[in-house]
Amino acid sequence: MPARLPDNIKSLVIQQWLKGKPRNDIAAENGLSDGAVTNIVNEWKHNLGFSLADDLRELAVTMKRVGVTASQCALGSRVAMIMLNMGIKEDDFESYILDIYNRCKNVGLPPENIASNLKDLVEFSTTTGVPFSQIPNYVKQKVDEKEKLEKEVKRNT
Repeated sequence: MPARLPDNIKSLVIQQWLKGKPRNDIAAENGLSDGAVTNIVNEWKHNLGFSLADDLRELAVTMKRVGVTASQCALGSRVAMIMLNMGIKEDDFESYILDIYNRCKNVGLPPENIASNLKDLVEFSTTTGVPFSQIPNYVKQKVDEKEKLEKEVKRNT
């Protein structure tokens, strides 16, 4: 009966397998036979569930192929959930973000200032009672009033 492999070796084998390494490479790097690697992976897959284990490996291999880390993947998932909760359809994520970016770029608003400027606009709308969509008209009206007052002051001096 072969000696029981230490858990750290089994864990290393599983990590390498999840990263998509071929069985023979894993075996060579860890001083194991190809069959031992297969047995370790099969035991792990059995304990976890075969389809979940295969899905995890596929995810890890795909992430490696496209150059995405687990942290980046998690961040993308959180952003996607936020956008879905905002009512933005998944197919529209890219166009939504690009539209906001391009509109802000066209008016000289750096991306890092979008949130604070939007917060200011919402606060302005709330405190003045001017609906958000009517702010441009409100500003134009106030500019016109200012110009009219300036003309009146010039006339009276």
